[in-house]
Amino acid sequence: MIAGYILTDIAIFFLVYAVIGWITEVIYQAISKGIVVNRGFLNGPICPIYGFGSLFVILLVKALGLDHSSFTTDVQVFLLGMLLSTMLELVGGYALLKIFHARWWDYTSKPFNYHGYICLEFSIIWGFGILVVVRRIQPFVEVVFGGLGTSTFGIILLLIAYIAFISDFAVSVLITLGLNKRITRLDDMKKSMTEFSDLLSTRIGDDAINAKGKVDAYRAESTSFNAEIRDAAAERRAEVAKELADMKRDYELAREEFYKKMRKTKFFGTGRILKSYPDLRIVNHGEIVDKIKETLRYKTKS
Repeated sequence: MIAGYILTDIAIFFLVYAVIGWITEVIYQAISKGIVVNRGFLNGPICPIYGFGSLFVILLVKALGLDHSSFTTDVQVFLLGMLLSTMLELVGGYALLKIFHARWWDYTSKPFNYHGYICLEFSIIWGFGILVVVRRIQPFVEVVFGGLGTSTFGIILLLIAYIAFISDFAVSVLITLGLNKRITRLDDMKKSMTEFSDLLSTRIGDDAINAKGKVDAYRAESTSFNAEIRDAAAERRAEVAKELADMKRDYELAREEFYKKMRKTKFFGTGRILKSYPDLRIVNHGEIVDKIKETLRYKTKS
């Protein structure tokens, strides 16, 4: 037992609060931004970070003997919830950045933020939210789900739920890594075209200057030299134009394939990730991500 709870009860509480967190996120997005999305890293109706955060505080409150309500203990629970939830959000945001090279939320526009990972406003919200969880929701959850973890039916149900959760987690990780790879490929193709065009401009300019110098120097010796230079330059421009056209064609095909996949998976898969996280930023590829979301109309309402 941990803080008076058996392990199966703890496993149930985690799932319950992960689902409640998902519902909270959906409601918040609908009210604050006017969009209805399957909000969460996973495809299923679950946000694990809420499960971990709520469960951690509930167990700690029990262990510290703060489960009896009074003004003093309520203040302590609020501060505890505020501190632990903020730490979890900071660690979670940093871990997602390191693993997936992406920022899933960004509080940079909020006052008193730390590198966009956390901010005072949401820390206070987490504190009040945890207080409500501990004092109002948890007693109800214990009544509704109490004893379920000791029954054969409850254990079977719990196993099925966790198999689904773990499978969803594995699939979501692969989907997110695939999204990052696709966006990186598109951005690299676009940057290659830009670099090629810039290099081409420089070379054409240098070739023109050199050709003019040679024509001026040898004009007296050969009346056909000027025409030869023009023909060689025209041939080179045609070759380069074809090469650039091929690069643009490959980029357009890759982009259309990407957009097609995003539209097909806007409710499940890679497209849902972009739709669910309109503030998503992938490191070093912010501009193309913004353009993709604008094209697919995944922008938040102002």
